[in-house]
Amino acid sequence: MTQTTVNPFGDAVAPPAPPAPGDEFGNPAPLGEKRPRIIDLQGRTVILIPDKIERVVNNLAPKDAADKMQDRLTADLHVIDGGTIHYGGNPESDFEPKAHDLTAEPPYAIRRMWITNSPIVNGARNALDRTHRDFGKPIVGVLVTYPPKERGRRPSRAIELLSPGDPRRAQAAAYWRALLAQAGDGLAGS
Repeated sequence: MTQTTVNPFGDAVAPPAPPAPGDEFGNPAPLGEKRPRIIDLQGRTVILIPDKIERVVNNLAPKDAADKMQDRLTADLHVIDGGTIHYGGNPESDFEPKAHDLTAEPPYAIRRMWITNSPIVNGARNALDRTHRDFGKPIVGVLVTYPPKERGRRPSRAIELLSPGDPRRAQAAAYWRALLAQAGDGLAGS
């Protein structure tokens, strides 16, 4: 059974539970809901609003790796197009694949997404450098997949920036202006 997500930011919305009688500590709010992964969003126009890039431990690095650190981008990601988003599983897995069991409709926003995919992190860094924008300013592009350069490697995922004449950029700009108007220009550091 597929469940449709209606929370536009993919966050948990339940308040913390009250403390039990005689217990001065409350229970934490539930963890955030499942969110689409970058792989689930390929080919879609997105607005990426970088918050920060930081060095963190790469828990998937080989034990004998010289550098166990990686860059991690924290960003809000707004999915603009592409039809129904299917997520919640890992059907592409070679080890215990699981069908997607959740859906969402664009436009769909994911707040404070952690992205460790190097080409996307570097693409955001390069876009910010090229445009002299501060963190918190939007970047518009399309999430793409490139085939692996070597046999046995995984495909590379990246964000390709859209040129000013691209109609998807105009669609994203219209969405962004409407969102800013709705939020009273207080959205994402604007």
